[in-house]
Amino acid sequence: MADNTDAKLRLLTYTRLELERCCIGPAVLERHCPLDDSRHEISLEASAGLNKLHQQTALGALEVLPLEVLQEVLDNLDLQSLTDFRSVSKRARYLVSCIPRYHTIIRHVPYALRFMLSTKTAFHWTLSQLYEALTSRKCFLCGNFGGFLSVLNCRRCCFRCITYSKELFPLTANGVQTQYMLDKTTLAALPVALSLPGRYGLHQKLSSKRNRLILEASARQAAIISHGSETAMMTHISCEIAKRAKRAAGNKRAASKKSTSTSTPQSTVPAEGYHTTSNTAIRCQAVLRFPTLEVSAGNLEWGVACQGCHGRHDHHLAGNDTYNLLTNDQFLQHFDQCEVAQKKWQDYLISGGEMEEHFWPGTKKRCDTIVRPK
Repeated sequence: MADNTDAKLRLLTYTRLELERCCIGPAVLERHCPLDDSRHEISLEASAGLNKLHQQTALGALEVLPLEVLQEVLDNLDLQSLTDFRSVSKRARYLVSCIPRYHTIIRHVPYALRFMLSTKTAFHWTLSQLYEALTSRKCFLCGNFGGFLSVLNCRRCCFRCITYSKELFPLTANGVQTQYMLDKTTLAALPVALSLPGRYGLHQKLSSKRNRLILEASARQAAIISHGSETAMMTHISCEIAKRAKRAAGNKRAASKKSTSTSTPQSTVPAEGYHTTSNTAIRCQAVLRFPTLEVSAGNLEWGVACQGCHGRHDHHLAGNDTYNLLTNDQFLQHFDQCEVAQKKWQDYLISGGEMEEHFWPGTKKRCDTIVRPK
C-alpha cells in the first residue's frame, strides 16, 4: 500500500511552478538578508564550555531568571526584538538558538524570518505566531490547503484567496490615507509591509520601488473603531470627499482662466473592479510561498496539483480549483473522484509499472522533481 501511495504521488502529481515564481524567492532573500546562524552557530558539543562563556558574556539582571522562564519570555518576543537580542552577545545567541520553536523555524523556513525582517513586519509578530502558521495547514479564510504566508497578518492562505479575497487586498499607505482618512497615530498602529523590488504575480510584473502596504480590511476596521461605528465612518468619508471635490472644482475654475486645457480631478473613490485579478502583482508583494510542517515526522509539505486536472476546463467537477494545492492525504482523497487520474493510474498498472516522464515545456526538468529551498 505504501509503495502504491508513493507511486501515485510521483506519477499523478506535479508542482505549480507559476505559483513558485509569483512572489519573492528564497535566493533573493538570502542574498539581501543573511542570518547569523550559519556563521556564528554554537555547536552542542561546545556546550560543555558554556560556564566559561556564561561568565564572560553574562546577561546582567536577566541571569537571575531560570532558563525555562527566560526562554518562555524570549518565545513571546516579537521577531525583530528577538533578532536584536541575539546580537547582544554569544550567550544571548546561544539562548535564542536553544528555543525549540526558533530552532525549528531556522532549520526549515529561515527565509520566512528573512522576509519578515526585510519587509519590516517582524515588529508585529512573535515566534509563537510564526510557528503556529508553520504547523497549520488550512487557509484561514476558505479552509483549503494554504501554500502561502501573509506577512500582514502572519496567517496561512491559499492562492485563490490571495487573488480574490478582500480580506487579503493590500493598499499603499497613501491609498489608505486617501480612502479612509486615518490620522497618523491610527495609521502607525497598523501592520505595514515594506515591499521588496522584484517581479510578482502570474505575469511577473516588475515592481522597482518599495511600497508601504497595509491590508484594507485592517484599515477599514481601524477606521470604524476610530469613528465609533461604520455609519459614522461613512459619513465622515463622504463629507471629506465632498470637501475635496469642492476644492478640486475651485482649482479647476482658477486654472481654466490661465489655460484653456482642462483636466479631470482624480477620484478618491475606488474604481469598479478594485478587487480583481488585475491586482495580483501587488497582492503577491506581501505573501511568501510557505510549506506546512508535520511535527511528528519532521517533513515539509508544499502542496501538489493533480496531473489529471491539468489543462481541464471542468476541473471544478472533480473538486479541484485552478490554483488549488493539495496535501498528499488530500490528493489521495481527490484521486477517488478524478476519473482522468484514475485512468492514468490504470494505464500505469497495465504497462507493468513503467512510469511516463512528465517534463515542463521547453525544459528537461521533471514536473515531480522540484528542488526545494533550504
